[in-house]
Amino acid sequence: MKIPSRFEWSEMPSEEIGKTVERLFCTTLDSFSHSVGLIYHRLPDSRAARGGIKAQPADYIYRCGSKAGFIEVKGVGHESVLKKGSIRQLPILRLWGSKGDDGLVIVYHYTLGLWRIVSPMKLDPAKSSWNLNEFSDTHSNLYEAFVNAGVFRSRNA
Repeated sequence: MKIPSRFEWSEMPSEEIGKTVERLFCTTLDSFSHSVGLIYHRLPDSRAARGGIKAQPADYIYRCGSKAGFIEVKGVGHESVLKKGSIRQLPILRLWGSKGDDGLVIVYHYTLGLWRIVSPMKLDPAKSSWNLNEFSDTHSNLYEAFVNAGVFRSRNA
């Protein structure tokens, strides 16, 4: 998949940014998921169904070895800030996390071309936004972000 330029990102409406980031996520994840034993499934999109189905807890569900949970994918233009309003599913993700779910919020900083993964349990719901630098490093590729998050070990380890 061709990654849009900074200019192309800046010209996209927010809904298109979200769709593009999700396509990039799936394309990238498909390139290595089989080799690390990770499976995932896209949950139905209630917005696309125009309210025909109940809102889902996240975008995807995954399993990799003993890790399993929901994945919420976000594309943000800021280099480190995620606004609370962009992750409406946080209460349900935190509820599942309190019961042992290994949920992930995967953030693609599209103006930088960098990925990061944060546990929803680290996001304080009382805050209006989070400085993601407090929780995880950014990575130039999704594979390394998954390794850093402890979802699986590096093939080179």
